[in-house]
Amino acid sequence: MKTPRLPTGLHFTPSDRRWSLWVLLVVLVTALLAMLVWLAGRYEISQVQAALERDTTDAVSDIRGALTHNVQGLQSLHAGSPTPAAGRSMPRPCCMSIGSGCAWSGATSIWP
Repeated sequence: MKTPRLPTGLHFTPSDRRWSLWVLLVVLVTALLAMLVWLAGRYEISQVQAALERDTTDAVSDIRGALTHNVQGLQSLHAGSPTPAAGRSMPRPCCMSIGSGCAWSGATSIWP
């Protein structure tokens, strides 16, 4: 039995097959390089996002600590139900003393 002959335009010579393999190799290498660039970009974005989240967490922690400090200060003002006479016996801040040269020494204060 004879093998059927292909038309002359459909014969592939070894050099044609070699060129097609080179083209396929170039396409695969190009696709791998494109994927590498894309993955590197995604990695950089994730690093920036992690740094942003870390900075945000630090800022929230700082703000929460400052607000807690303020609340504790306000609570200490009301502890023991102070009287106006008790306010007069409190020490004056150094910037309120005479001749200190403090810019805000003339501001209204609770000290007489």
